[in-house]
Amino acid sequence: MAFIRQTTEVDFGSTSIENIFINDFMPGAQGTYVKVYLMGYKYACDKDFGVKISNKMLSRHLNLPIEDVLRAWDFWESKGIIRKLPSDKSDTSDFGIEFLSLRQLFVDNNFQSNTPSKQNVSYFSPKEPKKGLKSEKESEEMFESIEEIVGRPISVNEAIEISGYMDMYSMSPPMVVEAYTTASEKRGIHTSKYIGGILKNWYDKGVFSIKDLENRREEDTVLQHKYKRIFDTLGFFGRNPTKAEKKAMDQWLNEWNFPIEMVLKACDNTVYATKPSIKYIHSILSAWHKDGLKTEESLNKRKVVKKAKASASNKGGGNKFHNFKQAPPDYSEDELKKILKEINNLK
Repeated sequence: MAFIRQTTEVDFGSTSIENIFINDFMPGAQGTYVKVYLMGYKYACDKDFGVKISNKMLSRHLNLPIEDVLRAWDFWESKGIIRKLPSDKSDTSDFGIEFLSLRQLFVDNNFQSNTPSKQNVSYFSPKEPKKGLKSEKESEEMFESIEEIVGRPISVNEAIEISGYMDMYSMSPPMVVEAYTTASEKRGIHTSKYIGGILKNWYDKGVFSIKDLENRREEDTVLQHKYKRIFDTLGFFGRNPTKAEKKAMDQWLNEWNFPIEMVLKACDNTVYATKPSIKYIHSILSAWHKDGLKTEESLNKRKVVKKAKASASNKGGGNKFHNFKQAPPDYSEDELKKILKEINNLK
């Protein structure tokens, strides 16, 4: 199989467009903006210097309102791939366009970061220096590692987005490579947007280095073990906690600082519930947290006090069951009814 191109005896001319524009800029632009760029670029490549092209002429040629042409140039200027050349005339639509070399912009931005650029390119050049890329070599090694993980070359847009995420979340090249490794192993997803989500999650958790990440993963392993103990005690087998359930358990263990033993103690109270649930346990632990009951010792003292009060109230009078001894639960019947009412209100 071969790929061939037909040749003609008459040369009608041709316009060469950089692949960077086709692969990385054209897919994300409106069709009108692409038409304006291509036609303007064609005029810029023409050798007939006797013909002076204006935006109004471009508007008539493409059968577009002049406003659409001007908006197209604003769009491409925001992407940093053209530069407007102002005119001395009062007409705001009368300005020239310089088409910048996309290959040169990419090289300047990614492999000559130590050399200040004289061009004001908003899309290719971050407003602030890249914090993550300490050297050209480190940059190259990072992108080589990423390409090895994803099994294909990294596009220009992806490289720009990755650099932007590094600046935004103060991440180093090893952290970016680790993000790609994590995404590949767990989800098989390699999009830069997904990688940005991973880096944001680490940033929110205060994870900025490989050591931080190792410590965090160790903590998560311990936390997962606690989730399992709680679910086993409640009889929740064969499924993982939902996001809402994890949030509730994190509040018990991390925000309210309950020892896992106290959480399991609360789970013992499910004997009074027809259908045990995380909401039921949350109500019990919320009451304990409000009363400052964080240890089994404090819980036992409360039981003693309740038992003494119950004994004192029974001395005033009895009934035919007054000789029957029963171990009091952690909560009275009225308290349990109140808790169950709160649970039902949450549903």
